[in-house]
This record gives sequence, structure tokens and C-alpha cells, in this order.
Amino acid sequence: MKRLDSTRQRGYQTEELAAFYLQAKGYHIVKNNWQSKHFEIDLVAFEPERKAWLFVEVKSALTIDKALRHFTTAKVQRLCYAIEDYIDQNRIESFDCQLDLIAISTDRFGTLTNIDHLTDVL
Repeated sequence: MKRLDSTRQRGYQTEELAAFYLQAKGYHIVKNNWQSKHFEIDLVAFEPERKAWLFVEVKSALTIDKALRHFTTAKVQRLCYAIEDYIDQNRIESFDCQLDLIAISTDRFGTLTNIDHLTDVL
């Protein structure tokens, strides 16, 4: 049980780092860990300049390649269903929408080494 707690805590920390990163780039964080019946969206953000909704999956890994391996076809499909649920439940009508992946790279001690932001991965 101790391992699960530290893994969950690490997940929250990486999502928090991703949120700070996006805020520094001018995005507004709307929701963290939004749950649908299909899946969880790690971060929902809005970019005022483009009037674009951003749905972010955050992954902690040693490299961007390892993070991308977690982005399977099944996971992308569940994320798409969750995004549709979010749009429907929040009655968002006119918008641009994209799915981004943020990979938080750490060394073996958990120290931040890099943040990679892949935009519009679909």
C-alpha cells in the first residue's frame, strides 16, 4: 500500500508541475483530474488568445519516448470519449479543441530534469 500512495503522490506532483508550466504559458487551468464515466482527464485548460480548450494527459517518465508508449490507441479512444463528455456536460458550443501530452522527465531520484509539451497529438 505504501508504494501505491507514493505513486499517487508522484502523479499529483507531476500534474501540478504541468499546471504551473501551462499557466506560465498563458493558459487558464479550468479543472484538475476531471472524471467521466469513460476516463480521467488530467488537466482541462483554456487558452484565451485562441479561444481554445486544451485537454492534457500528463505522464511522468525518464524520456518523452517512454511517456508516448503509454499513449495507446485504447487510451486515446477513452480520452476522446471523456473529452466529449466534458464538452457535453459543460455545454461548450463554439471552440477549438486539442489533446496535448505533457511528459515530465525526472531522474531516478525524482528530481525534475525536463518538461516536454507535445501539442495537438491527435
